Amino acid sequence: MQILDVGRSDAQQRLDKYLFRIFPGAPRSFIYRMLRKKNIVLNGKKAEPSAIISENDRITCYFSDETYQHFREAATGTAVSGKTPVKPDDGAEEATGFYLAHKDDVRILYEDSDMAALDKPAGMFSQPQGSDLSAAEWLTGRELFEGRITEDQLAYFRPAPCHRLDRNTSGILLCAKTVRAASLLSAMFRDRTGEKEYSLIVQGTPPRTGIIEGILKKDEASGKMILLPGSPSDPGYSRTEYTRIRSGNGISMVQALLITGRTHQLRVHMSEAGFPIIGDPLYGDADVNRSWRAKGVRRQLLHCSRIRLSDEVSTYMGPPGGEIRSPLPEIFKKCIGLTGGK
Repeated sequence: MQILDVGRSDAQQRLDKYLFRIFPGAPRSFIYRMLRKKNIVLNGKKAEPSAIISENDRITCYFSDETYQHFREAATGTAVSGKTPVKPDDGAEEATGFYLAHKDDVRILYEDSDMAALDKPAGMFSQPQGSDLSAAEWLTGRELFEGRITEDQLAYFRPAPCHRLDRNTSGILLCAKTVRAASLLSAMFRDRTGEKEYSLIVQGTPPRTGIIEGILKKDEASGKMILLPGSPSDPGYSRTEYTRIRSGNGISMVQALLITGRTHQLRVHMSEAGFPIIGDPLYGDADVNRSWRAKGVRRQLLHCSRIRLSDEVSTYMGPPGGEIRSPLPEIFKKCIGLTGGK
């Protein structure tokens, strides 16, 4: 057991920041795990990493003298008891920090030892994009913070999404926490043996039901995807089946089932059919989007609301029945209310 008394110069900072400085050789996930398990306590009680410490606070560390000295001295390159100094994993530190900063931004819709279904908010990437962090780092940081994985294990496998939602699309994001889950879920999306359904709000009034299909191809001049005539045997073939739920005030609520899963599929399909998604900056109507922005719509109104797992996946993981649902975001409910319920 080691005791640290907080002095005046160390007061009024976060507990985790103080501990990082005191133990420069310790992986940050180790500090967070020790706090969570009450192996590090503040004034005799469990404390959150974000707790602000004050002068004369007492921090008690319940680990061995060897561990204490090792993490205190490792930053200077001093080996304790002949052991190699520990070097924190920068990616792990970044992921844990991202999780803590955005802990309440993502909901867990379902979780077991193999997989997690995240409710991704609009504005967050599914996978890393350059310097922007994503749902992948959020989940990795959560697993590190909760002590379910270690930094050493990240060298062999990282929890990660098995499919992609556009940055400004919200809803269900299925993630693998084990190699088995990664293989099964990736195969499910590749072979299209599961079901993926979206809720969307579009401009105009589409038919009560409809099918949109054709080849999706990138137009090199504009950088956008375009829809061309084609059959199921053609490369790039795409198909969407939809049902209009209600209409009014110039907009409609639609449920769409993706038979294929091409890049920007729903966004292109609805736009080409004459019913662009409200708020879509790439395929939508700029004037219409501007008017809805004044009403609080600052994203494309596209939400992954239901995923049904394949039978093969459901054999090993997932909820009873294999179905996962995500409730509609508040902005959808507001816009649906404006349709008048027709």
